[in-house]
Amino acid sequence: VYDPILLRGLLVEKSKDKVDVKLDHEIIGGDKDTKTLKIKNGDKEFEEKFDVIINATYSHFNTFNKWFDFPMQEVQYDLMELLVLKLPIKEKFGMLILDGHFCTILPIGEQGTFVLGHVKHTMLKRLVAKEMEDIHNNRQIESNRDVILRESTKWMPFLKDAKVVKSMYSTRVIKPHREHDDARPTEITVYGDGFYSIFAGKVITAVKTARELAQKVKDDE
Repeated sequence: VYDPILLRGLLVEKSKDKVDVKLDHEIIGGDKDTKTLKIKNGDKEFEEKFDVIINATYSHFNTFNKWFDFPMQEVQYDLMELLVLKLPIKEKFGMLILDGHFCTILPIGEQGTFVLGHVKHTMLKRLVAKEMEDIHNNRQIESNRDVILRESTKWMPFLKDAKVVKSMYSTRVIKPHREHDDARPTEITVYGDGFYSIFAGKVITAVKTARELAQKVKDDE
């Protein structure tokens, strides 16, 4: 259990003297031959050249491949809705019920709030494709918060006193056609000439993956 805001702050603080961190910037394209990224910051657009380019964009995994003319992979895009709740409970706790159409609740760091997800009803839309298209456009999707809370309350009766603060939407990207084992592998792709991709989305594998990737980059120098 971690506080994403606190974790992000720690990462920025620890890396600011070692890495040129560009917050609030968006990568909008690139050139493979010159190893250049096209970057946007507000209304300003510019280009920068790099020795090594690593794709860790998660839901835009294939967008990167398209920019640089690498093979695009068929993946499963799941638009997810999680509920941020307030509960009349002072202590932090987490509860997970498995294996089936159940629910999970976890505290969000020290914020006094909890996040609730349901195996079945949290997923709003699924698309198996090479491009994400409009699945990430939340404005086209109706919230499922009432169903998520109602069905979760059947297994966690204390949720009847919960107050929904907001919904959080995200696009989960996983390997397709793995319903039989729900596999979530972390994969590193080496394209050559200083280009790499990470296919993953789990915090618990981030450090191990980073060390493995760093060694691959060093070996390729």
